Amino acid sequence: MTSDFLVIGSGIAGLSFALRAASAFHHHATTGHGSPIALAWWPRPFPGNFGDWLSPLIVGHATGRPLRFQAPTAKAAEPHLMALGSIARFAKRSSTVVGTGVSTLDVELAAKARWVSVRGPLTAQALRNSGGPDVDRFGDPGVLVRRAVPLERGATNGRVALVRHYAHLPVPVQLSDDMDEFSVLAAHPDELTSLLSSLVRYDRVVTSAMHVMIACHSYGIPCALVTFEGVEDAVPGSGVKYEDYALGVGIRGLRGPNPVPADLRGVALDALTLDIRLDDAVLDQVATAMRDALAPVERFPAI
Repeated sequence: MTSDFLVIGSGIAGLSFALRAASAFHHHATTGHGSPIALAWWPRPFPGNFGDWLSPLIVGHATGRPLRFQAPTAKAAEPHLMALGSIARFAKRSSTVVGTGVSTLDVELAAKARWVSVRGPLTAQALRNSGGPDVDRFGDPGVLVRRAVPLERGATNGRVALVRHYAHLPVPVQLSDDMDEFSVLAAHPDELTSLLSSLVRYDRVVTSAMHVMIACHSYGIPCALVTFEGVEDAVPGSGVKYEDYALGVGIRGLRGPNPVPADLRGVALDALTLDIRLDDAVLDQVATAMRDALAPVERFPAI
């Protein structure tokens, strides 16, 4: 099994995770009408990471078409779409890029790809530094999740939800009495919907996963972005993706992840929490970029 298909766990657990990922791939390949669209997203670690698998969920909703998985690292010459994720460094001349970002500015980007929009101005600067076009359309497509999965946030349950980045799963966290933890490992749309349906019922979410935070900003769930003391470098990248996202959707005052101890009992969460709900106007701009990226979709190859 190649590194593109890393599975968390081994034995029965690993097999279960691989089957869950296979079910998600099958869903996207067989759902919708018309010829499939080739879409690049990061599928690992199996069974799947919430933020990465938001990409086929949102693109599938936007197009109503089946999706054919394109490995980001493959040397593909055929046209394909790139949307969510910090995978801009894998763009090729044959890529159409909408809302994709970088995780570090020290990267060479494909100047001759079709760049419709990027996550934010820091990715745009990295593209200019690579000799690419001056892109001034911003926004992570993850903000469209509330349109792909419409959920009402009514009365909440008085509790706090924790969702860790998969790189932080080994951290021996201790939860306060009012906290519940949910797994970020989700790939099938039903799994993503189940997680989101749970989170909207909570007073706030504490997370070290950027796209969980972005989902919170979409639905208007108060959210604290954290990392864990001693493993601040566990999530790949230099940390620019958080500022890039925030600037791209007009959020001011969003800092990088706040370091917290593994023992979350007694941590003052109020000071770390931002209460943000992105305006429909922001979502409209991102949706328009998505439509523009998909305009020449008839040129995307079928299976």
